[in-house]
Amino acid sequence: MHAQDLGWFGVMFTEIIDTLQIAVPVLVILALVLFVWGVVVFIFNSGDEKGREEGKKKIVWGLVGLFVIVSVWGLVYLLSTITGIFGHTGINAPQALFQ
Repeated sequence: MHAQDLGWFGVMFTEIIDTLQIAVPVLVILALVLFVWGVVVFIFNSGDEKGREEGKKKIVWGLVGLFVIVSVWGLVYLLSTITGIFGHTGINAPQALFQ
């Protein structure tokens, strides 16, 4: 099955995938930078409770961002595998789940 076989849904899904292929690596890098920045702030402010709390917040938000980005990326890959878009053949069709 190809994107053209799915009509407007296939075209829309293909556009979303193309956008995510560009955006996801950038977002992962930003989340990693936030996480590392939080670790640096936490370490350099080891004597200051307010500074450590600021570092902790950056660490947590960096981890949350990474989790969300990787989860969405995984769901998109799963959907493209199930529908057969882009030739992913991990699961050829939803019927393969019930065999």
